[in-house]
Amino acid sequence: MSKGTLKSGLIELVAIVAALVGLVVYLITSTTGYLAGRAVDPLPIVLTVIAIGALGVGLVLRDRMTPVVRDVLLLVSVAALAASLAIYLLARVPLAGDVYFIPVNYPEAEATTLHISFVGLAFYLVAVIATIVEAFRPRRSAATLQVAVV
Repeated sequence: MSKGTLKSGLIELVAIVAALVGLVVYLITSTTGYLAGRAVDPLPIVLTVIAIGALGVGLVLRDRMTPVVRDVLLLVSVAALAASLAIYLLARVPLAGDVYFIPVNYPEAEATTLHISFVGLAFYLVAVIATIVEAFRPRRSAATLQVAVV
């Protein structure tokens, strides 16, 4: 990967790092504290790994792929990240209900897990937004338009 590729792929790097941090926070909050011992939904983990892999392949092999393949990889990654975000959010809705809407005798660990989960959700949101921004970059659109015309 050349220095120019790294500079032009900065948004993808931000998405990769944000998705990785979001995944780590998901794993930590799902396996420790209030949720320790409960079943962890593997779907957000698998989808996030797929998204990180697609972004990584698109970043590393950028110069060797056609713009259409890069766009497909970006589409796969944004869909996988959005699905991961939705599943993660839906898994934390019962915690939010207990903490904010039924605030009687809930354990402090439940509130801590919820508030740390907000951090993970924010990182997933940053990753989704970064991939969407990457999709609408002018250079990327011009390359895709050129392929469509030919």
